Amino acid sequence: MIAASSEEGIAMPWKLFRRKSDPKVLVDPWIQDWLDTPKDRQRPVDPEELFLLIDRADRLVVKEMPLQDAEIFFESTQRLDFDELKEALTIVVPEEGFHAMCIGEPCIELFIGDTRVAEIVNLSGNHMRWWNHWHSDAMLANPEPWISWFEKRGMDGPRLEVEQSERQRVQRVEQLRRWMDTMPLCLVPIWEESLNEYGRPDPALLSRTLQRSIPDRKDRIRALLYWFGSGAGRWSGYPEYETAAEALLLAEPHDALVTVSRSPDLSSAQLEGAARLFGGWNYSKRYPDETDRLPATLKLRLWDQVKDTEDQDKLKRAKSAFC
Repeated sequence: MIAASSEEGIAMPWKLFRRKSDPKVLVDPWIQDWLDTPKDRQRPVDPEELFLLIDRADRLVVKEMPLQDAEIFFESTQRLDFDELKEALTIVVPEEGFHAMCIGEPCIELFIGDTRVAEIVNLSGNHMRWWNHWHSDAMLANPEPWISWFEKRGMDGPRLEVEQSERQRVQRVEQLRRWMDTMPLCLVPIWEESLNEYGRPDPALLSRTLQRSIPDRKDRIRALLYWFGSGAGRWSGYPEYETAAEALLLAEPHDALVTVSRSPDLSSAQLEGAARLFGGWNYSKRYPDETDRLPATLKLRLWDQVKDTEDQDKLKRAKSAFC
């Protein structure tokens, strides 16, 4: 299992990687090395191996991240620091290997004499990596002692990361709730069925149900604009499930999309959906010359809808499309 991104426009050092069962994705060099490691060199996660090394180590250094010139945060030769580190590592041996797509921070280096014998990296406050040794990352059964180990030594980064992650989790739950609440009712019973293992919906399955339940094209487009305008708010880097509304809209005739979007009685959410559609990357690829040909009154109306946003990416896309 890997964590990867399919977002367009990411520069190197990311690399393209294609899985047999999925479209190509972008991975970083560390993920690529992990994918390319021969099976006979894939060391399993073995907590006892690390614990024995912690017992033998006589110096530890905590750096900002596992890079040669990274800033040093903490250094110790005190046995208490080693003992508490070992107690903090409630390592869960994974049934299936995984490798998070992040370098991790902070990094704990263990030394015996002048020889560095391990680099242990914090990942998101709840799992860790033994760089260049274990093939898989490892979750922590109880992350709190691990976070507290850093915090006790003046490093609050892991704690802040966990708190931010929790805020984002709550936000994602609320965003999904709003998305489900604004979904055309006919799609609710088949929504879970439409999702593949990566959370991407199947537009073909949704389209068949939608067209049967809302046969009038204008009503269907209105419902989809409302849905598409009720997402997380971003026009790029948004949740995978939000691709459904856009795909269903782009399956409708272009003239009908423009006609409905010019309706004077559209709600704010429907106008947001229309702006997001016509200002989006997928629309520009499907209709490369049509944005410039949109009626001037429609472009002005869509610009008025989003011009006060603080989202700089959205603002840039809207200016390009409507100004």
